[in-house]
Amino acid sequence: MICLFAFRIEELQLGLNMWLNKRSFAKRELQQLLGELSYVSACVQTGRAFMSGLLNALCSWASAPKSTVHPVSNDLRADIIWGLHFLSHYNGVSVISSDVIISNSELFATDTRLTSCGAVFFGECFHREFPDFIITQDRHINEFELLTVVISIKL
Repeated sequence: MICLFAFRIEELQLGLNMWLNKRSFAKRELQQLLGELSYVSACVQTGRAFMSGLLNALCSWASAPKSTVHPVSNDLRADIIWGLHFLSHYNGVSVISSDVIISNSELFATDTRLTSCGAVFFGECFHREFPDFIITQDRHINEFELLTVVISIKL
């Protein structure tokens, strides 16, 4: 599943790079791109913010036939550039950038999912997926939250 997701991200990056070179597009092409982005946004929920500009463009041409050609505006191109940056700096599990800088060294915060955890503490951050033997124990989310705090303290 993870390899398939990585493949989909690479495929989407190639598609977005092709959009940067387009001068115009048909409504159907934008619908296809949004379909691909929708798949990724199901896993990377913050990716939906990137989709909103593209969805607004699609809505503005709601009454136009699918074969009508539209120019690639500067705003649309900027959204695509932003999307490429997003895909290359964030993985499918976490929205913590790999080059994050924490300015408040006293900050301590954790976040946990049923499959992974992360924390910011004493000016550092981490994110890790739980090993399979932990995930398969069918624990309550509160237990995963507590485990994340314990891991953070140990680190």
